[in-house]
Amino acid sequence: MENKDFRYNYILYNMETAYKWQMYQDLLKLDNVRMCRGALPMNQPLLHKLHKLHWSAKINGKVNLPFKKLWFKKMTDGKFNNNKPTCFILFGGQYGVREPKLLDYIKRINPENKIVIHYRDIIKSEEKHIEMLKKKTDLIYTYDKGESEKYDIYYYDAYVYSRLAKTTEPDKFDYDLFFVGYAKDRLPLIHSVYKKATESGLKCKFLVVEAPQNNRITADGIEYLDHVIPYKEVINYVCKSKCILEITQENAEGATMRTAEAILYKRKLLSNCKRASDRPYYNPLQMKEFSDANDIDMDFIKEKIPYDKLESIDAFSPIKELEFLENFFENN
Repeated sequence: MENKDFRYNYILYNMETAYKWQMYQDLLKLDNVRMCRGALPMNQPLLHKLHKLHWSAKINGKVNLPFKKLWFKKMTDGKFNNNKPTCFILFGGQYGVREPKLLDYIKRINPENKIVIHYRDIIKSEEKHIEMLKKKTDLIYTYDKGESEKYDIYYYDAYVYSRLAKTTEPDKFDYDLFFVGYAKDRLPLIHSVYKKATESGLKCKFLVVEAPQNNRITADGIEYLDHVIPYKEVINYVCKSKCILEITQENAEGATMRTAEAILYKRKLLSNCKRASDRPYYNPLQMKEFSDANDIDMDFIKEKIPYDKLESIDAFSPIKELEFLENFFENN
C-alpha cells in the first residue's frame, strides 16, 4: 500500500532489536518505507554481518577502519518506485559518528534528502559529537524533555508503538505487578519496590536483565536473566498482569514502552518517570507516579481496573511520526 500524501520516502536504520521492530511494524504496509534491521535495506545476511563488523563500535573505538564509503550506496538505496526524495531516520547518531561522510553523501545524491536522528535512549555516549551531528542533519529529536533542553534539540513526546495483541479483560490475573528490564542503575529501586509489594501481599513477576551476581537476591517472583526475553513473551506477561512497573534510568524523563503497553492493553501503570502526570495521555484512574518505594499506594494496584473508563489510544501509531516529520519539513 502506498501513501500518496507523503512527500518523502523513508528509510529507518537500526531496527535490529525485536522491541524496536515491534514499535514500528505498522510501517511495513507502506510502499514508501523501508525498515533496516541494521543499515542495509536488503535481506542479505552475509552482507549484514560484514557491514556490522566493518562498522562495529567496539572495533572502531580502538581503530577507525578505512573504506566505509564502499557501503554508502548500499546503505542509501531503498529501491523506491518513485522520484521522491528520501528521509533517512537514524536511531542514534552512531553511523554519522563513525563516518560523518555518510551524511554528506546522502545530501550529495539528492540535496532534497532529509537526515533525521531520533534518540530513543539517553545521549550521554554521543554528547561530544552532538554539535557536529546538528550541523550535518536536518533534525535531531529526543523523547526526553530534559535532554532536549540540555542539548538544544527538538522534543518529540509522542510515543511510538504498534499493537501486538488484542486487549483482554480477564477476571483473574496471574500477577499483580510485572516488571521487565535491564538492571543498569536502577537495581536498588527494583528490589525496594519488590519488597514493598510482596510485603503488601501482591504477587510479582520481575524479570531483571544483566544484574551483577553480587547484587542479586533470592526470592519468589524475581528472576535474573542474562539476556532479554523475546518481546512476544513480554506481551504475554503484560496481558497476564494487572499492573506494569516502569522504572526509568537515572535522570531520564521520557516514557518507555511500559507506558504504551499499559494504555493499549488497558493495564495499570506504576511509574517513577518524571513529569508523567504532565502528559496528555496520563489518566489517574490507571496510572500512579512514585519516587520511592515507600511512596507507593498498594491499594491502587489491588483495586479493579476501570475498563469502562479507559480509552485504548491509537495515537502511538508510527505513521503519526512520519506525519510529524512531513509537517516539520513543510514548515521549516
